Amino acid sequence: MVRKWVRLAVCFAVIASGLTLSLGASTADDKKPLDTETIMKKMHNKKGGLVPKADAAVKAEKWDDAEKFAKGIKELGTALGQNKPEKGPADSWKKLTDDYKVTADALADGLEKKDAKASKAAILKFTKACDACHEKHRD
Repeated sequence: MVRKWVRLAVCFAVIASGLTLSLGASTADDKKPLDTETIMKKMHNKKGGLVPKADAAVKAEKWDDAEKFAKGIKELGTALGQNKPEKGPADSWKKLTDDYKVTADALADGLEKKDAKASKAAILKFTKACDACHEKHRD
């Protein structure tokens, strides 16, 4: 009878330590920065990206919808600069990702303030910035 209880206690201890380790690993993964490709898809994908969604909301003057995208745009704008370039010089990457963050912040601020002119200007700036960055840093 005592052996049963000891075995049961050992099993629970093993399961508990396994859960602790797996939860710890998932927490570490959650803090891992998003890669550049994921950020670009979340921001610019034509079907579900935050920038096209924000653009559509601004054009339709659906400011409640537009405001929902502001936080994600700011976070992803900041996250891009935490990555290293796939190719190209680091100083160019730093300048371009800093510019990207400024544009993301400007768009988010425009959305939060319900400022169509500022929002559209930031969206246009994103559109014009693609080639300069992709030429130097995209494989």
